[in-house]
Amino acid sequence: MAPLPQFRLQMTYRPFTNCATDYGGPYLTIQGRGRAQTKQYLCLFICLQTHCCHLEMATSLDTGSLMNAFTRMTATRGWPKKMVSDNWSNFVAADREIRRIICGTGPRTNSAHNSKQRRGVVLEPTSSTALRWCVRIDD
Repeated sequence: MAPLPQFRLQMTYRPFTNCATDYGGPYLTIQGRGRAQTKQYLCLFICLQTHCCHLEMATSLDTGSLMNAFTRMTATRGWPKKMVSDNWSNFVAADREIRRIICGTGPRTNSAHNSKQRRGVVLEPTSSTALRWCVRIDD
């Protein structure tokens, strides 16, 4: 058995400082009485030290749904320092989008106020701790 990575062994002050994420599903859900079933996915966030699980529902497998689930998780559990995921395209795109927003190199928008407001939402929690998203590549 291979040794555990160093970040799995370090002591943290709060859960979800280092966490992993993955998707599960699809699940058929009904939103309200007499409505049609919709397909949704379970987004799992697992703390790598305490093995606590945080579950969020995602409406689809695209990057926007992952970013919404990630925003809800960080609002509840706090901003992680390290995220580990597999090499799935929406995880790679979410990492790229977070870096683009933080660096301010995102696509140009018509409203300068909108882009400043969007950057403030991400920069405020990341100003003291930088998020590192590690994409695990299985051989």
